[in-house]
Amino acid sequence: MKSPQLLLSSLLLVAWAALNAIWISQDKLLQDGDEMGHVGAAELYLEDLKQGQPQAFLSRTVSPEMGDYPPAYAASTGLWWWAMQTPDPSLPRVRAIGLIWLLALAAGVGGICLEVGRSLPNAALAAVTALWLPLPMALGKHFMPEVLLAAACTAVLWAALRQRKQPTAGRALTLGLSLALALLVKQSALLFVVLPTLGLVRYRKSLLFCAVGVLPALPWYINNLGAQGGYLWDSATHTGDAEIWAHLLFYPRALWAPVLGPLALALAIAGGIAAWKERGPTLRLALLWGLGLVPLVLLPNKYERLLLPLLPMVPVLFAALLERLPQTAWATPLLAGFSGALSFGLGSTLAQAPQANAALLQGCPQSWLRAPMTLDAGLMAVLEAARSAGPGPVLVRNGPSFPCRIQTTHPWSQHLEIALRRDGQDRAVRTDGFGVVIVDFRQNMPGDRLPLPQLETDYALMVLRNAHGRPASGTLPNMEPR
Repeated sequence: MKSPQLLLSSLLLVAWAALNAIWISQDKLLQDGDEMGHVGAAELYLEDLKQGQPQAFLSRTVSPEMGDYPPAYAASTGLWWWAMQTPDPSLPRVRAIGLIWLLALAAGVGGICLEVGRSLPNAALAAVTALWLPLPMALGKHFMPEVLLAAACTAVLWAALRQRKQPTAGRALTLGLSLALALLVKQSALLFVVLPTLGLVRYRKSLLFCAVGVLPALPWYINNLGAQGGYLWDSATHTGDAEIWAHLLFYPRALWAPVLGPLALALAIAGGIAAWKERGPTLRLALLWGLGLVPLVLLPNKYERLLLPLLPMVPVLFAALLERLPQTAWATPLLAGFSGALSFGLGSTLAQAPQANAALLQGCPQSWLRAPMTLDAGLMAVLEAARSAGPGPVLVRNGPSFPCRIQTTHPWSQHLEIALRRDGQDRAVRTDGFGVVIVDFRQNMPGDRLPLPQLETDYALMVLRNAHGRPASGTLPNMEPR
């Protein structure tokens, strides 16, 4: 391996894989509320496959009863989950699906760089740079569709560049299929791929095959047309108290923190200057791709993660800089060190949204760039206790909720109910009445208490020891603290 860029790319790829494997294996924080929704949808596809019903799996991909989002992310996650042969989505091998989408995104970046005339070593280093961008790297460790959307949109632009260079039927069909995939991940793909595609393609008869490739996306959109009208209208007409300047400045601030950070932002600006001086296809691509920022600014709902489909342009611009100044390759390990530090909780100021942006975010701010949470949420002890109990429900008294300082998610008892089901235990979770397992967060209960440091509390765990699994006369003596 003679090229220093290729050697550096290989080392950074190995470091990226190792860092993410360590992070995922250590993290035990319960899923964010949005994550739970996506995982819940994926679990329905998983159950179809576990029950040997592929026809139900396929039917679900066009069903109008699967929520607001198209099926590609949930279906692919369910398929991967089924292939991993585990009921627990928190295991590293299941969570790794996001890293696969990041690798697909990086491959798309490398392909684009080659199409616009970059050398293989510089294209490889640009591709690896895409893996180390802070927010994509963070979201790749969570069950969120934006990383797959970014990968699909990058594939669309790559396919459009290939069709522009040589407008054959096969390349037009590939472009159509990539458009269909992007549209089946999330409706917002339209904001990022339509104008760049129209600005890049060469209009030949072969382009008709592009329409053929898009056809797989039509059944879901036709079946969900009514519901999607309401969903899109709500998104477009949501109003808030923020002034116009707050909306205009939201995404520029987000690029500084937490989306890119100062290092990646500097690389993007320097690469943009290099592309401008070059006056080549990279400049045209960057201008067309950047148009996706306009509708994001106009939409009232603001989330930093919506920027992800635009971010692959950063390493593409970096490749332009590498062509003019090869010595700037040293910036990539600096970016990797910076992003790795953010992943493990260092540099918290750059990992959180600026205060001015936080005012526009709905509900609890979502914190994706964070250290792994190594503490269990107290669920495993309850699962173990329930395995030794007789049949019957679990009673949770004074169960806590998660405050915004941790994350936005469902109450603790709801997470327990899901964990019991995935553990193969058919038990209801109650907040009053009788339970064969009692989880009591009240501070005046006797017995040993188990700590729950995340929520700054503890709880008493008691299991019914009656041989028949029913309360005997004098229930309390049969409830032994564990």
